[in-house]
Amino acid sequence: MELMAITSRLRRAIKAKGESTDFATIAGEYLGNYYPSSSLILCGSGTRALQMVFEAVKRDNPDVLIAMGDYNCPDVASAAISIGLKVLLLPQDPESLELDVSAVRGRPVPICLVLTNLYGLVDKLPKFEGGEVVTVVDDACQSALSKDEGKPVGTRADFGVLSFGRGKAVPALGGGAVITPRRFDSSICIDSSGAEAKRAFGLVDGLSGFATFLMQRPSLYWIVNSLPFLNLGETHCSLDISSAPISTLASIAACAQLEQSQKLSRCYLENASSWHQELAELGLAEPFIKRGFDFEGEVIPTRYPVLFDSSQKRDLVFKKLYSAGLGVSTSYPHSLADFGILQPGLGLDAIASSGDIASRIMTLPVHQYLSPKDIKRAGKLIRDCL
Repeated sequence: MELMAITSRLRRAIKAKGESTDFATIAGEYLGNYYPSSSLILCGSGTRALQMVFEAVKRDNPDVLIAMGDYNCPDVASAAISIGLKVLLLPQDPESLELDVSAVRGRPVPICLVLTNLYGLVDKLPKFEGGEVVTVVDDACQSALSKDEGKPVGTRADFGVLSFGRGKAVPALGGGAVITPRRFDSSICIDSSGAEAKRAFGLVDGLSGFATFLMQRPSLYWIVNSLPFLNLGETHCSLDISSAPISTLASIAACAQLEQSQKLSRCYLENASSWHQELAELGLAEPFIKRGFDFEGEVIPTRYPVLFDSSQKRDLVFKKLYSAGLGVSTSYPHSLADFGILQPGLGLDAIASSGDIASRIMTLPVHQYLSPKDIKRAGKLIRDCL
């Protein structure tokens, strides 16, 4: 019903503006209502949105160095390396996952710093000296529901990006967007002007969306788990980034999901709080707590990360919870420095410091289909393992 209502609104907006206006443009304007003083440009994926931003930054500064946390989504690095840019990897705190930006300061080359805001946990926006040439990208793919002192993540810096893929803060049917808080639209090169929403919604999109629907229901997880060809839950890294535009259905679904942002935010915080209560006495590092966030605040976790004191304990617990169909994840299997396909694009002083995080982290679901019973059952399994 929500999709039908959104479709009707978008069609009325197109009719009012003229038939030459496309769904992607109207959907971008609609989504822009959630990001005051910003404009949105829709595209085929969050990775493509990042690549578009890096292309714009590269045009202004061809020698720009892209800086990001070493424990990170590999797509962030591949978006830069795929267009010939070098990446500087920054260390992160092994328990809070906070980014250390000290290596960015005082460099003789222009820097583009990416704040990934992993799992919805908001990274601090650094302040730089007047002489430092630093462009900041506020990546909201995993944190689109979070705010920082009332300002939506994605709008705090020079550029922002969104993803509407599975597992993201606004999980829909794929697609992404560039957020331009300072209205830098003219420096962004759109793939196919006037045709952004004309790609058909394909079979793979449908299967992936349906499988994600099943994955979020613990009692049905066995169905997805028996279909290995879907490759869901796996981390893939590729330098071949599609420039295919967002489909009409995906753009409508993104609008429908963002309409539910308040409901989703309440649910995610309630489930995160329940995880904390269940795990508080087990001695696990909880980055949400380490950073001083609270369960009544503006920071909305899209997964609830915890870190064990050894990889052996993490692996044992993960095996138990995964077998029970509880939707847990070991997240990214390596630091970015350990992805072979990325290594040629790393700067000479790239810092490989986060392998320890990759071997100890586990993320817990907070989605709306998770029940208190699921969390209690998981807590018992974890205690039995430890």
